[in-house]
Amino acid sequence: MGDFGTRARYALINENQAALRRVDQVMQRTAMTAFKPLDRLSQQGAATLFRDTVPGLIDEFGNVNAQLAKNYYQTQRFNYYHDRFMAKADDGILLNRRASKNLARQATSRAQAQLDSALQLANGYQAKLPKFDALAKSDTIVNYAMRLFMSQGAGAAGEISNALTRAVASYNRDTILYNSALDKDVVAVQRVAEPNACDFCQMVAFDSYGSARTSSYAADYHSNCRCSVETLYKGDKPLVPDYYKDFPYGSNYADLEDAQFDASTSAIDELRKVFTADYVSK
Repeated sequence: MGDFGTRARYALINENQAALRRVDQVMQRTAMTAFKPLDRLSQQGAATLFRDTVPGLIDEFGNVNAQLAKNYYQTQRFNYYHDRFMAKADDGILLNRRASKNLARQATSRAQAQLDSALQLANGYQAKLPKFDALAKSDTIVNYAMRLFMSQGAGAAGEISNALTRAVASYNRDTILYNSALDKDVVAVQRVAEPNACDFCQMVAFDSYGSARTSSYAADYHSNCRCSVETLYKGDKPLVPDYYKDFPYGSNYADLEDAQFDASTSAIDELRKVFTADYVSK
């Protein structure tokens, strides 16, 4: 990508991570309101409350994240192809502005044809929403909520709402992974840590440069984590936000800027096996 394309990509990544944060905040406020009756409920009543509310919270706010991720996926895909066109077209157009009007018209015509081709590639894949099972995602949280309630009573509400953020955020990451598996133009996926990420997220994000491994990615995201899953296309370098240089691992920052993915270790083929039925049908 050119400088403008790189800046635009990182701005989009920041917007995606900020969206995760906003959805988390609204969900947690909603959850805390839903859990207010806990201070007067028995264990049986609390269990009923959790079973009735947790799946709905995951489904409502998870699907908000999924829709935002779908839109984000399509936008960054479009920008990739548009940026490739601009990188090829800019020099030729500028040179031909100094030539005759006839040559300039020819250059403009070629540029328009190249742009049309880029737009066709950009729109060659339309992002989709995977199917989610909120009930399945809620089982672990309901059990965890009951353990906390039995030891802390109503005071556990905050920790329970925090636990919900992991399930709700997974809708964003799963949507990106799902579309990466179906989109034949994707060559790798990469985890990108948010600014001020915890030490664990920094370490795992740096590790993702070498392999973009995602086989156990679900276990690598904690409550209130806003690390994102990003896609890479042919010719892309690993994504290295400038704030990475401030991380404890930032001594490798300069090396990472010049790094290239090892395609043989990319997890994208593994993802495509996971989504075999959908992928083969495309």
